[in-house]
Amino acid sequence: MSTTFGVRIPSTGEVLPIARRVGIGNGQVKLTFTNPLAELLKDSTKVIAIDNSRQGIRTIGDIKHCIKEQHKFVP
Repeated sequence: MSTTFGVRIPSTGEVLPIARRVGIGNGQVKLTFTNPLAELLKDSTKVIAIDNSRQGIRTIGDIKHCIKEQHKFVP
């Protein structure tokens, strides 16, 4: 299962993709920013799950937290 996350641009209403979560096997997932500028957004910035369910990801801060946590488990 994979999910693309985006942020809505207020002036146009467009949803810009900024991160992607993909399954990597054995029930594990990997979450990465697809747009490096997303890291500069405030943690409270709301994100939209574009093509699947959000599964607990509601803000940029949630994405940053998940990315940080997954790096703890890299050998």
